[in-house]
Formats: sequence, C-alpha cells, structure tokens
Amino acid sequence: MTSPLGSYVNGVYDKFKRYAAWPPNLKLKLGDIGILENNLFQYRSNLETMGIRFGTNPISEAIDLDHSFGFTFAPYVDADGKAIAAGPINVAAKVQLSFKQSGAFIFQATGSREHEISDKLMLARQLTDLWRQNRWDATWVVIESLDEVEKATIIVANSSDGQLEISASTGFPEVLPLAQARGTVAITRRSGDCTTFFAQQGLTPTFGLLRLKPSWIEILKRLLFEKKEPSPINNAKEALEWHREWREPPLQ
Repeated sequence: MTSPLGSYVNGVYDKFKRYAAWPPNLKLKLGDIGILENNLFQYRSNLETMGIRFGTNPISEAIDLDHSFGFTFAPYVDADGKAIAAGPINVAAKVQLSFKQSGAFIFQATGSREHEISDKLMLARQLTDLWRQNRWDATWVVIESLDEVEKATIIVANSSDGQLEISASTGFPEVLPLAQARGTVAITRRSGDCTTFFAQQGLTPTFGLLRLKPSWIEILKRLLFEKKEPSPINNAKEALEWHREWREPPLQ
C-alpha cells in the first residue's frame, strides 16, 4: 500500500514529471548530489564541493501550478458564517477542506520558474572523469533542474476522514486561493491528521534529476574485469540520450 507521502510524491510526478521535495521547505540547489530512498531525495554533497563548476539557465517564464487529489472544498464564509464568493474581497473569510482517505493532497504554487544546468555535455564528461577516478557512485543522482516558486501551499492527509478550516484575515483570491490567501492565515479547526505548509514563500518544491547510467556493456566489463569506467560521451546526441535516461519515474 502506498504511504500518504508516497501518494503525494507520485501524484506530483505523474502530473508534472518532476520530483517533489520533502519537506517542501528543504533547501535544495542545482548540482546537489544525493540518492533516492523511498522516492525521496537524500542529500549527500554538491557538484561544486567535488570540483565541478557549471553554468545555469532560466528555461521558463513564471507559471502557476495546481494539483490535488481526494480533497473537497466547502463554500467560503465570512466571520458570521454567511456564504461569500472568492475573489478580490478584502474581508476575513474561511474555507473548509475535507478529505476521506489517507494520501489525499493539495499542491498549489504561484510564480514557478524553472532553472537548469546549462551544459550537460560538459557535465557528462566531468562525471565520467569522476567515475574513472572511483570518486562517483552509480547510485548517485544530481539535481539538474529546479523550480523556484513565489508562494506555495502543500497539504498531505495522513489519516482518513478529516477536515481543516482555514481562515484568511483579508480573504482568498479566486485563482489558487490557498497559495495566495491574504493577510494572516491560520488553521481555526482541525480533525484528522494532516501535514500542512501554508502560503510559504521562496520554496523549491519540485525538481528534475540526472543519473550517470553505464550501458550493459560497461556493466558486463565491470563484472568480468572489475573495471569501473563507462564509455566517454563524445557528442551532443549521446549527451541528450544520457539526459533522458536520468529522468526516471519515482520508485514504487
């Protein structure tokens, strides 16, 4: 059975083809090195600490991200419990979120901008050199692209049949209301167990991974002759193939 966190991580990957940081306020950087354990990135080092320098490129304009599973929204109400519409209304408001199953989640982010390592051909050659020096482990992954957001709200239900009542002192906008809730935001009532991150700024909640992947020929050589040297990557086509191989789906 998939865990609540696994449901969130897999759901984000299925929707955006990106890995999800956990916790969402984990401080990640391009070039971070780690391993994947139960679908989660576990930090080990950084390319720069291993002597590898790299350039970066912004590769997307700011976009908003929105994905949820298993949550329902009740109508917005004012302080007196009267129904109101979401939108540009600067009055205190509340909204009730309900979930029926463990693993339900909400992911809303505004102003997401993707940045990537620019020269992956050069990176491939540098990692190959580290492999030759027995300084690189084939299980390691590298953060090759990273999404920085202006604001994000992430909720993961850890139990079944629960509710959250959320208040915002100056209301909820119509678009991505939970990520952009205005004024003081608070949970005013809760039942069940949820992990919540509300309207947090400057997060890097999603990212792309690369991994050096030796061919079956190199694996056979390693088994037969104990050589730990993959074939050099000599042209852009091979680098792009190497790049795609690294974008693997989360582990089950």
